Amino acid sequence: MMRITLVAVTLILCGCTSKPEKQIAITGNSVSEEMESPVIQPVATVDEDAVLKIAKQAVRDNDTWADRAEYTATKEGDEWNVLVWRLPKVPGGYRYITIGSSGAVIEYERGR
Repeated sequence: MMRITLVAVTLILCGCTSKPEKQIAITGNSVSEEMESPVIQPVATVDEDAVLKIAKQAVRDNDTWADRAEYTATKEGDEWNVLVWRLPKVPGGYRYITIGSSGAVIEYERGR
């Protein structure tokens, strides 16, 4: 009787173990759902055109003059810095935007 109980408890406990959940990996334009363990894929970095579009959207979200501005992007390491001047240029009429390699706005600083 003890053996049957031990076998039953063992089978129950083995059935309670969970399988790893499927991970979704996004690489470039493809999506894979067949992965059984998490794998970190490198994130594609954004180019200058994408950075300028992101900066323009950030100005639209925070100010009213996104279409009347001059945008200059420079890359420093993995981050992009965008200097945005409201036109016509006036003291303090600029924004300094830092954008990460994934395209996220890290900092939005108003001119002084």
